[in-house]
Parts: sequence; C-alpha cells; structure tokens
Amino acid sequence: MVLHYLDHKWDRDVVLEEIAKFPELTMQSETEQRRHKVSFYLEKGKAPNVVKALSKRLEKRGLDVKIIYSNGIALDVLAQAAGKGRTLAFLLEKLNVDELGIRGTLVCGDSTVNNAQEELLHWYTENARSNPQIIHATERCAAGILQAIGEFSQAN
Repeated sequence: MVLHYLDHKWDRDVVLEEIAKFPELTMQSETEQRRHKVSFYLEKGKAPNVVKALSKRLEKRGLDVKIIYSNGIALDVLAQAAGKGRTLAFLLEKLNVDELGIRGTLVCGDSTVNNAQEELLHWYTENARSNPQIIHATERCAAGILQAIGEFSQAN
C-alpha cells in the first residue's frame, strides 16, 4: 500500500532520462539516491532556470514530482508523496494521531548539518520561533519526524 502511494505519477527511469538532458546537473553519490528520490549537485546561479525547465519537462511526461533546491548546491527530485512532511502526515494518519488531538508543524533539519531548506529556516526564524505548535527538529531525517511526534505528543 505504501509503495502504491509513493509510486503515484512517479517513474524514476523517466526522471533520470529527462535529467540526462541537463549537463548542469551532477549526480550525487549512490548513498544519496533512493527509490523515490534522486539527488544532484547544481550551481546556485543556474538553479532557477534548470528547476523551471526540468519541472516543465517532467510535467509534460505525466509525472507529479517535487523539486527541492537547498543549501545553494543540492537538487532533489522526489515523488510527490515522498519527503519528510508527507512522511510525517502519513504516519500521523496511520497512527490515528488526529484522534489524540495532536496538532503542529515540523521544520526538519539539524543545525550542525543544516539539511533543512535555507528558505524554511529563514521563515522559521522570522515567524515561528516562539510558537509552541511549530518545532524545528534537531534530529536528522526520520529521527526528526519521530522527534516531532514525541514533542507534539507531550505538548498535548
């Protein structure tokens, strides 16, 4: 069921085929690749044009993806249903967390690795730092999601 959910309008081979048309993109190491995520390096100055063109090409191919450019160098293409936020929402739904009255928003990324999107961290600093319903997880990846579930569970 989970793979069917993640596979909706996602075809990794088509993504790689289209990305091959962009010499500006350099594939990151194999350790950064996943079934529903492909990761590349891209110079900051080239990012806006590449992201726009790649998005159009993938949409024309019938895919529904998220393209995330972060830290001025990393470009990820993910299945629309993949990613930290969607994973958290999926887990909360499957665990019936709404029935427990747990509400909140999560900003993932730890300060040492700084793997949250720069824009998201800026938004958090400007708008959400004093809001207890919005947390900035200090743990990486799935551990950040578990941290958020734990913090929101304790708060409610």
